[in-house]
Parts: sequence; structure tokens; C-alpha cells
Amino acid sequence: MKRSLTFLALAAAVIMVPSAKASVCASTTDCTFNLNSTDVVAFGAGPYGTVELKLDGSAIDFTVDLADGFGFNLIDTGTHEAFSFNNEIGGTLALSGFSSSLYSDYGAGPGTNPPFSIFTNAVKSSCTNGSGCGVNTLTFAVNRTGGFTDVNQLIGLSTGNGTAAYFAADIANSAGVTGAVGATGIGITSVTPEPISSALVGTGLMSLFFLRRRQTR
Repeated sequence: MKRSLTFLALAAAVIMVPSAKASVCASTTDCTFNLNSTDVVAFGAGPYGTVELKLDGSAIDFTVDLADGFGFNLIDTGTHEAFSFNNEIGGTLALSGFSSSLYSDYGAGPGTNPPFSIFTNAVKSSCTNGSGCGVNTLTFAVNRTGGFTDVNQLIGLSTGNGTAAYFAADIANSAGVTGAVGATGIGITSVTPEPISSALVGTGLMSLFFLRRRQTR
């Protein structure tokens, strides 16, 4: 009897241990982040917009919707790109279907958006005249050979000597103040246990209860 109890206790413990790399979003098909962090005091309190990822067949669609009074920076400035994100699955990504012709795939090489460190991929602006180029909402699709099965495959924290963020954007407010904002984790879809794991944990705990009850009789 003691062996049975020990076995069931170990089984329940194994079931309850999370995987080495848990998914950021509980949903594999749709997840929304708040752009909540900035180092620009003039921007005031966030959020400064949202980033939504949706699985569309084998592609992932991005919608970056900035808050009222903000737009993407008119020209890529210094070491900033218009928008940046991480490729967690690997392989070459192809960005297409931009809602504005002024924005396109940054191409090979890491994207940066200080102070939010280094990302694997980015969107660039082709605007050069600094006038009339900013947009408030930007949408585009991401594809790869073999496709995607989970939006989490494009959700990962930036790396480098700065504030880690899932996404970052180079934006400007209505007064012309520019700066970078990032999604550092606040406002994301929370992680919930998978239904099968929850059921197995419940079954294991109930079995322990009934075996303990029999033993005490």
C-alpha cells in the first residue's frame, strides 16, 4: 500500500511540474500584448498601444495598433527600427502584406530598439522626407517554410544589455517627441494549465485521497 501511495504521489508531482520552456500565451491562435514601457518621460503613462498576433492558416498576422496621439516615427532614427520582434522557431522569415507601403521587412540581421535590446527581426520605414509618413496602425503577415502552428513561435524576449521586451516600436507623439516603447509582459494573455494536465492532476489527487482513506480504516 505504501508503495502505491508513493508511486501516485510521484506521478502527481511529475504532472504538476511545468515544462522547461512554457508558452508565453495560453492560446496558440490569438494573443495580445500592451506596449506598456518607455524611457521617454514626455509620453506619460502607458499603455501606448497593443500588439496582437493571430494564426492565419500557416502564417501569423501582426496588428500593431498605437494609442490615440501616437504614430510610428516618421523616419528610422539612429539604431531604432519601426517595429521589432523575435523568431523563436528559427528559419528564415518573410514579412509581407504591409498595410502601408512605407514599411517593409528589415531583412537579414538583428533589429534593435533601445532601450529594449536586440531582436531577431524588424520592420523598417522607407520614409526619407520626414513629413506625412507616420501611421497609427500597422498590419503585416509573417511566413516561413513549413509554416506556423502556434503564435508563441514568434514571441520571445529580446536579448542584450537593456530592458528585455517581447516587442518594441519606434514612435512619436502629437508634439513630435520620439522614442521607443516596448511590451515587457504587462497585459499579456495569462498562461493557464492545459485541460489534460489539470484532469490528470485531479485524478491523481483523488486516488491518493481514497487510498489514504482505505489505509486508515
